[in-house]
Amino acid sequence: MFLNLNFPPLPFHLDTGPATQLPGTSYLSREKIDNFDLLMVFDGELHVWEDEKTYDIKAGEFLILEPNKKHYGYKPLTKKTYFYWCHFDIPGEYTVTEEKQSHFTVYLHDQEIQKNHLLSVPKYARLRNVQLIYKMFLKITEFRTYTNSIYKLEQQILLYQILLQIANQSNASKTPQVTKIAENTIQYLEQNLKEEITYHTLSEEFHLSSAYITRCVKKTYNCTPLEYLQKIRMDAAVNLLISTNFTIEYIAFHCGFKTTSYFSKTFSDTYGVSPLKYRKSYFSNSVALL
Repeated sequence: MFLNLNFPPLPFHLDTGPATQLPGTSYLSREKIDNFDLLMVFDGELHVWEDEKTYDIKAGEFLILEPNKKHYGYKPLTKKTYFYWCHFDIPGEYTVTEEKQSHFTVYLHDQEIQKNHLLSVPKYARLRNVQLIYKMFLKITEFRTYTNSIYKLEQQILLYQILLQIANQSNASKTPQVTKIAENTIQYLEQNLKEEITYHTLSEEFHLSSAYITRCVKKTYNCTPLEYLQKIRMDAAVNLLISTNFTIEYIAFHCGFKTTSYFSKTFSDTYGVSPLKYRKSYFSNSVALL
């Protein structure tokens, strides 16, 4: 199913933020909301009902809830779930179709060319490049703390980029086997970043040689599986540092590091400062820009 958004004018950003729900809780229930709500799950799984349909949104998947349609969590979560929500709206109308739509129209009026486009985005799907979207959500949330209008414009630009990524992911034709293996490996890493993962772990999980898995991931993502794992662990650590008051010890454990000292060394090697200094610098800069 696809949501077809006409532009210009472009969709506009309202608000975005991270959310964490614990096992036994359910996604919130709302009778009406007069804007779109994009839910992007990065860890765990959300169970959502909307318009007589149920959706089980796993890590790496998204769902766009439509305006003025009742939705609720139709069953409790079985594991801790981390996701982002993004509220946006469009000035005009939108349509819903089973197939992807595409058109481009040029109107001549008073010697000027006016162009009308259609952005056709999947309502519910899995993204191929989850890490790219994650970084966009980190950035768009960071700008919430700033009052300068230039950062509001940055949020708008990031919203367009997110919607374009979502639209483009549906353009992919049949996925080659190498890409499928790479994507499955990345999904496994993203869902298990807190666990101890080695090449032997991956080989056991996918019943393939570690060398072949590494070649597939490197060809698709230009890095090895363990390099990608360290990257997402560092991204997760940054997010926790700037969005929570969790201790460094807790963040280290949550991001898959056995010891705080090894976490601090890896973080310092990546960002040039310790986790504590990074947190202090982030909040100092945020206050200075207000």
